[in-house]
Amino acid sequence: MKAGAILAIFLILLILLIMFYSPAISFIETQFNGNSSETIDVRSVEVNYSLENALNSYGNMGKGWTGSDGTYHITLPNGTVLWIFDDTFYRDMLPNGTRGDLSSLMRNSMVLEKNGTFYETLTSGVPVNNNLAYFPDPTQYQWYWPGPGEISGNRIEILLGLYSSYGSNPLDIKFQVTYLGIINESTLDLEKIILISNSQINWSQWVLHINNTTYIYGIGNGTSSMYVARVNGTDLEGNWSYYDGGGWSVDQSSAVSVFNRVAAGFSVASFDSEYILFTSNVSVPYGIFNGQIIGYISSNPVVNFTHGTTIYTAPQISKYQSCSVWTYGPHVQFSYSSEIILSYDVNTLNLSCQHNPSIYRPRFINIYLNISNSSNKLF
Repeated sequence: MKAGAILAIFLILLILLIMFYSPAISFIETQFNGNSSETIDVRSVEVNYSLENALNSYGNMGKGWTGSDGTYHITLPNGTVLWIFDDTFYRDMLPNGTRGDLSSLMRNSMVLEKNGTFYETLTSGVPVNNNLAYFPDPTQYQWYWPGPGEISGNRIEILLGLYSSYGSNPLDIKFQVTYLGIINESTLDLEKIILISNSQINWSQWVLHINNTTYIYGIGNGTSSMYVARVNGTDLEGNWSYYDGGGWSVDQSSAVSVFNRVAAGFSVASFDSEYILFTSNVSVPYGIFNGQIIGYISSNPVVNFTHGTTIYTAPQISKYQSCSVWTYGPHVQFSYSSEIILSYDVNTLNLSCQHNPSIYRPRFINIYLNISNSSNKLF
């Protein structure tokens, strides 16, 4: 075959490749950079007393929320902030300032805040399966732990992990599937809960909206593997596609792990043209008990997270040493040009310590960062 004919065939194949595969390739190669040569330089970390004190003051009143974990938020168009929580103690404060009946625990709740004042707890209003959770428990042994969400039109859409218990130990729980809770943005009434994914990837970990795309982050059930899906716009009920290692596929079974050092409750922030993944430390055995929050950096929001850096070590590990506490769920709440406000959760399985309401509540920290070319690589 002559060289001209070979060249023509090559060009035809190249055109076909570009036509049918370029959307997947261009995402990694042109929309974002590849491996980041940058690292995270933590200038300082400060406790955000403003947020902590405001939430604690509301909790100490005992009129609604008194403690929880699984901290997320959505800012509504009218400026009200909808705070979303997982396991929640409710209306259980005693006159002496301690937590009373621990049976008040419900699996999720939401709290309204505006201009720095927390003022109302949202629940189902009517007990369902002996529980006032805003997203009602489907059965006595199943419940929803909500995750992040988006506003889409006049709807608030919140990802929900469905969990179940299978034993008497509080940790005898397992993830089942991922649902989506849809709330009327005006009335804050729950409209419906729909199945969004029946895979063993828990997609209720994090969402990140970039330009006209929302990236959805999941974790493999019982693993430290991170997966990424995306949807056009902000409608989480829309058509998802899944990163398959080379591009995007509508076939969920083709999703591949893009990172293998995350703990449940991780989050991702866009910061200074880079992306920072925050997670509890799973690089060492029992890392969640050392209180470390680790940050990894990448030049795109999907792959190539590297240069693990210790961002912060939670002081509650030593402060409440007799209660055997652990910390988890570092969630990005607000991101600014040189600062990220992060929350993390503190918990204990020591039931006597749960009567101290100051333990089982979110903490908030201000992280002041620089992105640098330092070679200080920890992991």
